[in-house]
Amino acid sequence: MQYIIVSTSKCNYQAWQIRLLNWSRKRVNQEGKLIVLLSEDEGHKNENPKFEYNSPDVEVIELPDWASKWKEEHDDWWGGIPNKYESFNWLAAYYPFKDSDILIFLDPDMIFLEPVNIRPRKNQIVGQNWQGYQPLPNWPVEKQAFMYPFVLRFSTLKMIKEHFKNYCFKIRKEINRWESDMWALDYASKANNIDIKYVPRLGVCTAWKDNDNTAPSPIIHYPNVIESKKGKKIFFKQDYTFQPDQKIEIRSARNETDKRLLINIDQERTDFVYHVKWDFEEIFKGYNGKDGNLILKPWPGGFNNIRMSLELGVCLAFLTNRTLILPPTYKMYLLEGTSNFSDFFKTDQLGIKTIDFEEFCKEQNIVPDEKEVKKVSKILDYDSVQNVVNFEKIPVPEWFLKGRETINSEEIFDSETNLFLDGGLLGNFYQSIYSSYDIELKKLIAKYVVYKDELIDLAWEFINYFGDQTYFAIHIRRNDFQYKDLFISCEDILANLKEIVPLYSTLYVATDHKEKEFFKPLEDNYNVVYYDTIANRIDLHPEDVNWIPIIEQLICTRSIKFIGMKLSTLSSYVYRMRGYMNDIDDKEYYLNGEPYNLEKQCTFRDENDFIANWSREYKCSWDFEKKTIFVSIASYCDTQLFHTLESAIEGATCLSRIVFGVHLQDTQKTYSKLLSKEYPNLKVVFTPKEDAKGVVWARNTLKRELFDGEDFFLQVDAHSRFKKNWDNILIHQYKSINSEKPVITTYPNAFEISDKVKSYEKNKTNSPLKINKFLTENPLENRLR
Repeated sequence: MQYIIVSTSKCNYQAWQIRLLNWSRKRVNQEGKLIVLLSEDEGHKNENPKFEYNSPDVEVIELPDWASKWKEEHDDWWGGIPNKYESFNWLAAYYPFKDSDILIFLDPDMIFLEPVNIRPRKNQIVGQNWQGYQPLPNWPVEKQAFMYPFVLRFSTLKMIKEHFKNYCFKIRKEINRWESDMWALDYASKANNIDIKYVPRLGVCTAWKDNDNTAPSPIIHYPNVIESKKGKKIFFKQDYTFQPDQKIEIRSARNETDKRLLINIDQERTDFVYHVKWDFEEIFKGYNGKDGNLILKPWPGGFNNIRMSLELGVCLAFLTNRTLILPPTYKMYLLEGTSNFSDFFKTDQLGIKTIDFEEFCKEQNIVPDEKEVKKVSKILDYDSVQNVVNFEKIPVPEWFLKGRETINSEEIFDSETNLFLDGGLLGNFYQSIYSSYDIELKKLIAKYVVYKDELIDLAWEFINYFGDQTYFAIHIRRNDFQYKDLFISCEDILANLKEIVPLYSTLYVATDHKEKEFFKPLEDNYNVVYYDTIANRIDLHPEDVNWIPIIEQLICTRSIKFIGMKLSTLSSYVYRMRGYMNDIDDKEYYLNGEPYNLEKQCTFRDENDFIANWSREYKCSWDFEKKTIFVSIASYCDTQLFHTLESAIEGATCLSRIVFGVHLQDTQKTYSKLLSKEYPNLKVVFTPKEDAKGVVWARNTLKRELFDGEDFFLQVDAHSRFKKNWDNILIHQYKSINSEKPVITTYPNAFEISDKVKSYEKNKTNSPLKINKFLTENPLENRLR
């Protein structure tokens, strides 16, 4: 297990630093749990800082104010250093680490740029080489020393903790410098014969003088004032605490290190890097990628069509529990040179298991060539535009099909080890796959199929120049766009735009049109800005010209309103990304070729003007809401109750949305046993078995006393078994019925109590009963058809 350890104090200034650190940790997908050692702070006791993180991988531990105690005892203010060395001892004494656990120690004013995956050996420390190190007088002369950040095993921490504290105390008394703990850390390690590995750029500091060095460093430390090339102060961490809305002039930064820091600080206060805010680990409950390989050959179209192929490939690998084989570098349609998915996306963080094409071929002992791969694979060349793949046992409803054909998933995704997707994948995933894992697929794509950080940061420099959400944006595509009937004059575009965008506003025009005089009507009525204009002003020209359309796409996501091009997959993805961002207010679907139409704001389900699965995105694409389920179980001395609850818990895809309501009619002993199990989300009504009044009364008690308005009500017996994904399946079936308030019921298949291999799970179907209507309007009349 890996842990990130940060010692800090309880004040507003430190609260935002830890928030930024945690944000950067999630952005780079840093492995490990963040432990915040939070000391009391007498100097800021009137503040009310927020150290609240709704995440299982962050733990805040409140500790005493050792810094103030040091001041009282020694008449010496040493900042938070006493909290650091005392927290070493606290961790060693009280936290349940294993000796082999790896601990990364950071200062609170540090952020991640890349993940740190260092595995130090026993009795070894890997640390940042201390730039400017000088040995202390009257202490052993050393050539070099290490400083924060550093990585060690817990067993090593226990070895050095006592020396560290004692040396801190002694060195501070001798030289009265705040860096005394840094000398103490190094001397304590050497006193215990620890092997030290010095890393030149484990963490780069904004106070260093050589920060024009572009060599990668996974961590930035920002203790000082950040100045512009002209010596003007453009940022200081303590000022930012009281002015969190200050304008940060990124383009004025004097070096690359400062720029990277400021980009992160500026982005953190927005939802631009939207995927950071989500923790969707629960969606992988039933996925390990071990049921074979899925080799992806993308659709032979433009970049955003290729992106759709990647999204569909990720979804299909997830649903079939396979490893996705990513395509080799190849010539992508309309792009310069050859490209690989890793040039644009975080392919090492796609959520599912992936293998590069070359690595797969090496494993198969074949030449890395498409023809050779096809020889060892089953070829899947189905047309994803004309067909819906159905992963469920129920027919695909007409509102989803919209005139397309159905392919049952087991017909193509069979038990063959290698399946080759032969260039037939096109379309928005949630319109192309019918599955009860629909919400999981939306979470998977939103969180994990994202552009790489370098692209996002480049786009942010443009956005920062404008001012986030201070401009409007429009996409006007021409050149190779095959839908020539959508080409209208700029005068007509202006006529549609006037109803949406106030005249004389700043308007960013994302376009591939080469003739700028075409846009004169817009320029006469708006402050029109183009990509080249800003790129020249801030002197920012990416080496890969294929990045430019993506940068423009990202610029459009942060506009006040975005007006897209009909049937453009570039425009459509802007619409979806804006939907992912909580701080974008206007997420309407505007088109430059027609006036605003309220009917166009429909969901995919309600769409009556369906063109194709690739033609546009819908608001439902960013709807991750999980409807709650109340599970009503009336149990009268039922020996299977515990197994029923455990089966439901094990089979649920999203346990957090399920509330179990049990009316236990049994003995006090059984009641105590039930409570001791601490089943999640369990509410209980207890009635001694002698006082039971029948099952109808018991169930009515559940409805009256425990049901709390959950979205769905599921009534089952206390001797039941649940299949994998039962919660998603039932809600999916419910939504497939074209009726306002359907009731779904069945007589379940049987199971044997002694059946330890759960052969009942292999029963593919049972006999569903659907209630058409109640026979009268009388609420006391229960007869139905």
